[in-house]
Amino acid sequence: EITLGILLLVYPQQAENIIKDGMLNTFKKYGTDDPSLDTTIDSMQHDLECCGVNNYTDWKNINWGNG
Repeated sequence: EITLGILLLVYPQQAENIIKDGMLNTFKKYGTDDPSLDTTIDSMQHDLECCGVNNYTDWKNINWGNG
């Protein structure tokens, strides 16, 4: 944890990019075969009062499942 904290302080932009890329990749799995992932993303979006990682356009190319 300490090492991660130091890396975040020393390389904040790179850390932000890595986190955003990871979140965008996770969003691409939305609506697939993992209902718990969908619930987690829904809760995060609701609790943080946000839409997407950067903005609403992050949802543009998301697979919305079979329904």
